[in-house]
Amino acid sequence: MIMDRKMMNSAIAFILASMCFWNCQNEKPEEGGGSTTSDADLYIECPGKVNVRTDPETGGSQVIKFIIRKSGLGAAEARIDVMTTSELRQKIGPEAASYTVIPDNAYNISIGKVEFSDTESEKSVTVTVDRSALAGLIDYAPGKFTCLPIAVTSQDASVTSDMDYVVFVFRPDDGYHFSTWNYEGISSSTDIDQAVKDWKDAGLTIPMTFDLKSTGDLTIMTGLLDKCEAAGMKVIINDTRKVWWDMDIQTAEGAQRYREKMQAMKNDFGSHPAVWGYFIADEPDATRWEEARAGVKIAEEVMPETNVMVNMHPFWEGSFVHGDITVEEYADKITDFVESTGIGHISVDSYSGIRNDPYAEENGTTQVRELFRNYWLVSEVCSRTGAEPFFSLLCAGEEEKPIPDRYDFRWQINTAVAHGMTGIQWYTFYSGGETQSESPFCAPVVTGTSPWHRTETFDAMAAECKAFTAAFADRLEDCSYRSTTTYGRSWYEKYGTFGSTSNLRLDSSDQDKSMLVTEWADNDGAKVYTIVNIWRDRNQNVSINYKGRQYDIDLLPAEMVFVDKKGVHRASY
Repeated sequence: MIMDRKMMNSAIAFILASMCFWNCQNEKPEEGGGSTTSDADLYIECPGKVNVRTDPETGGSQVIKFIIRKSGLGAAEARIDVMTTSELRQKIGPEAASYTVIPDNAYNISIGKVEFSDTESEKSVTVTVDRSALAGLIDYAPGKFTCLPIAVTSQDASVTSDMDYVVFVFRPDDGYHFSTWNYEGISSSTDIDQAVKDWKDAGLTIPMTFDLKSTGDLTIMTGLLDKCEAAGMKVIINDTRKVWWDMDIQTAEGAQRYREKMQAMKNDFGSHPAVWGYFIADEPDATRWEEARAGVKIAEEVMPETNVMVNMHPFWEGSFVHGDITVEEYADKITDFVESTGIGHISVDSYSGIRNDPYAEENGTTQVRELFRNYWLVSEVCSRTGAEPFFSLLCAGEEEKPIPDRYDFRWQINTAVAHGMTGIQWYTFYSGGETQSESPFCAPVVTGTSPWHRTETFDAMAAECKAFTAAFADRLEDCSYRSTTTYGRSWYEKYGTFGSTSNLRLDSSDQDKSMLVTEWADNDGAKVYTIVNIWRDRNQNVSINYKGRQYDIDLLPAEMVFVDKKGVHRASY
């Protein structure tokens, strides 16, 4: 049985890694001897994406790569309790029948002993999964490999040795995501055919659906999902039943009412192959934080097999909605939210990247610094928790902001990706008016005419989404984000200055050079890089020396290049 499943939080990484260590022991402890344990001074983590691909040369085996780090980062987090079939049914009730429960030894996973020298802090480890034993047990779609976390019991990185079963869920390989915010309601007047064509032509991969305000329009929404499936797109469901502020969700009665709402949504859409996930909450502030936590917990309990989306407030200094806290304290707060709810994706919206003069000083800070600080916020939380990092960017001329052009879209996409973001949600796809100049947001599509009308913003956004997807999505999809630094002028102090590494050296004669340099680990564990021209109004010359090979190029405004052993890869503009 194939099941779509988002990349869960870091607990999943620990489950996978711990499972591998358990299997390498190859035996159970003697009676009364306690649990088999891995070395207590090891910290086990997976990269943000665990890629499991068919390898035809090894007869269908799958290769998983882990990073094993020394302690100091919290070894006690590497713990697991995997349940038997009956225990699983007890835990999640009748829904257990939806999951394929397979004996753990069907995977024949093994890993050798990992030893560190005094000077080593981390090692890459490759695990080969033999799928030959799975014939007839489970259907398979190449893509992400993940587990459903059930419970956490053992301590100090020990792993219980009486694991009879492990729950596996497979999901298609989603890659990088482009989505939008959509506040339009769905009704009999909605031109679904045109909408799906617009989303596809804009380069979106998981658009947000029109808002389902009445269950009387379920048939129309289902028709939309059918057309999205035919077009090769998945969607984020936007359904007013997600709203919890009309009930006291922190009471038993309110929680039950919300659980029934979530179950109704799942009953209506859960089996449709076009559903990627559900939008649950937007910008919970301090007064609604615990309500949001309760709501997301319920959504995750009811719909563990799909993606649940929450968008957080961006951080800003002064009169912040979460009180007088620092960005570091806000990162701690979101981290706790993610870990306590089990949510697998988070997003923050920050629209300070589009200004008449994006580098002008305002109140002692730059708008770029404000945006980069929020990039850091999402990247930091996701690196701690394993949640997938999304970011909401501006595709509309909101308030005093000008209409974005292609360079603006290119700059936003490339700077977001350079900070590890794998999902981008554009604000906003639709707005009123009959022409772009009459639209209050200058959005890609205006809704004041019939049929709805595409604007110049649509063309610019579509061109850049497609240029990124064509040039970089496949390459970066198999890479794990490691770090971001600045070469030349820096816009945010949390990112260090790039000097050089054993693999990469940079040189530029530009007096006011400013580039983002991001280090990634590819499928083989090799360090590869992206380099982004932070200036969107000028070229920058740069000499790139990667492992002794020299490349002299002019970076276009806002351009990103990908550097690996095969050379420097550029998008076609």
